[in-house]
Amino acid sequence: MNTRLLISDSSVLIDMVDGGLATEMFQLDWEFAVPDVLFHDELREYHGDLPGKGLHQMAMSPDAIAEISSVQAKHSKSGVSFYDCAGLVLAQREDCPLLAGDGALRQVAMAEGVVVRGTIWIVGELLDAGIIDTERAKTAYKMMKAQGSRLPWDKAEEQIQHYIDNYLGTK
Repeated sequence: MNTRLLISDSSVLIDMVDGGLATEMFQLDWEFAVPDVLFHDELREYHGDLPGKGLHQMAMSPDAIAEISSVQAKHSKSGVSFYDCAGLVLAQREDCPLLAGDGALRQVAMAEGVVVRGTIWIVGELLDAGIIDTERAKTAYKMMKAQGSRLPWDKAEEQIQHYIDNYLGTK
């Protein structure tokens, strides 16, 4: 498994931008990438600065595009989009985890045997790396919530409390 690469859907990246954590995310010891078609069609207009911060765009070959259509057809009842499937196929091809916020995409990815991570996981990585503290994480979550993110807020609160209870003062 490619352990230092993460393929992302647009929702996780938008959460990071909305929470004011996009710059910090790219300080992690991970490489973040998206399919080029997803970037151009879903992110470029409002988040065109992400490549300058460290987001890579990976080209999708004609056979990958055919595979995306096949995966989308296979899971048509789940409601996953072409772009969701593009991220999933790229994660499969790169043998790396998928960052996904969309519930349907997360379910399909797990059914396809792909490791799935999300926004809360990234915030945990930022906390563990000492890039942000719990107050910054709380503020970021509030900003994400105000922008309409649909995170499992109970899990976000549990994460912060767990970090306070188990790690604060030990680093």
